[in-house]
Amino acid sequence: CVTVDPRGAYVPRDRALSREEFTALRRALSDDRREYLDAFVGLGVRDSELYRIEAGDLLGNDAAKLNVRGTKTAGAERVIPVPATLRATLLKRAH
Repeated sequence: CVTVDPRGAYVPRDRALSREEFTALRRALSDDRREYLDAFVGLGVRDSELYRIEAGDLLGNDAAKLNVRGTKTAGAERVIPVPATLRATLLKRAH
């Protein structure tokens, strides 16, 4: 029996999707999953941070800023600008 130690086995790839690959991925997703992809890319947050966003985290009447309640690192708690293209989606999901 061979024992495999999974710790440290993951090595992230050192590349990003091309614009064409991103467009194809986005097109293949359902509407609700497309909104998550747009938020990940547009906000640059970790998945755990994205899933914790609440209505009170959207700042200003137009949701121009977002309070990210991160806990992973010292700089994880932060306020970031929200791209205009994401504001309506975040406001809709917050209510």
